[in-house]
Amino acid sequence: MVEKKAGDIISRATAHFDAQEREFVEVDEWGDESGALTVYWTPMTIGDRTKIAAKTKGRDGPESLVEVIILKAQDEDGNQMFTLNDKMALNHHTDSRVLVKIASAIMRDEIDGQAEGN
Repeated sequence: MVEKKAGDIISRATAHFDAQEREFVEVDEWGDESGALTVYWTPMTIGDRTKIAAKTKGRDGPESLVEVIILKAQDEDGNQMFTLNDKMALNHHTDSRVLVKIASAIMRDEIDGQAEGN
C-alpha cells in the first residue's frame, strides 16, 4: 500500500470542491422584463453549516432559510446577492413561498449530495 501525505490528500480534496459547478434555480417571481432571476450557489461546506447553525442557535426553522439565502445566494458573476442588511426585508417583506423555494433548492443540493455519497 502506498502511503499518502496529508498535503497531497488535502490538495485533492480542495481541488474536488473547486471543480464543482455552481447550481442554480430560476425565480420567476423576482424576475424582470428580461426573464426570471437566476440564483446561483456553490456547494455547502462545514463552515457554511456552522455559520448558519450559530446564527440560528442550531434551530432548523424559518429563520434558517433566510440565513441560507444570505450566505449562499449569488448572482451570475459569483457576487453575494444579499447581506445582513437585507435580513429584515427578507424576513418581513418578501413572500415566504419564494424564500422556501430558493433555500430548499440550495439545501436539496446538499441533501442530494449526501445521498449520492451513501
